[in-house]
Amino acid sequence: AVDNAAAADGAMGGWIDGVEYGHWDKLWFRTVPGLKLSMLWLSTFFHGRHSAEGVLIDDIAVSEHPFSRHVDGQAALVRPGDERLQVNGRVGFHGDIAEIYWPGSSFTIKCAGPEVRAKLKDEHGFNYFNVIVDDSLVRVLRIDTVEKEYVLATGLSARPHTVELAKRADWFRGKTWFYGFGLAPGASVFPMAAPKRRIEFYGNSITVGAAVEDTRGDSGDSTYTNNYASYGAIAARHYHAGYSCID
Repeated sequence: AVDNAAAADGAMGGWIDGVEYGHWDKLWFRTVPGLKLSMLWLSTFFHGRHSAEGVLIDDIAVSEHPFSRHVDGQAALVRPGDERLQVNGRVGFHGDIAEIYWPGSSFTIKCAGPEVRAKLKDEHGFNYFNVIVDDSLVRVLRIDTVEKEYVLATGLSARPHTVELAKRADWFRGKTWFYGFGLAPGASVFPMAAPKRRIEFYGNSITVGAAVEDTRGDSGDSTYTNNYASYGAIAARHYHAGYSCID
């Protein structure tokens, strides 16, 4: 955004491993749209003896939106409507709550912190969700009919990770209400880029991925349905596209 020419209202902050080391406000960055920021310059200035290893820097994130900051060491709940999250599928929003209905609908967060949780409630208790960490399936959750928190991932390293929560089964299993991702104190959230392509699939049980994990027959039990393993979801991931499935 262009700063107010009449007042210095810009701000800048810096974090290392989720800890804020600097916050500066009352700054002017630019007052005309023709001036563009084109370079990030990292430099160290140290009076003393340098180590043989020097300074090692990796996993740098730069954003036009503020990163997550936690006050007084309190854990944070990142709401479904937070613009830093990536959302797939046709999802309804009712205030701070997301209503998940169609198969393959998902929420993904990119964050740095030791643990990620999710607060959920299911209409009938028949819905299952994949938990995908850094593009690998780590567990399957069955959601209860009472609102509660579920641990999605724990023991994560300090670097940023992506954690995705994706509905596995058909629409007729009922609705699931998603209240947000829970993070540990000191965790950071990073904005995720929107996909350049979007693909929407219309179909039937094959498109849903019904019984795709049933090796003994064609069971209608939702435990064997996995939309993430359907041809549509695989195609969307191959093309790095946003994904939506209507059955």
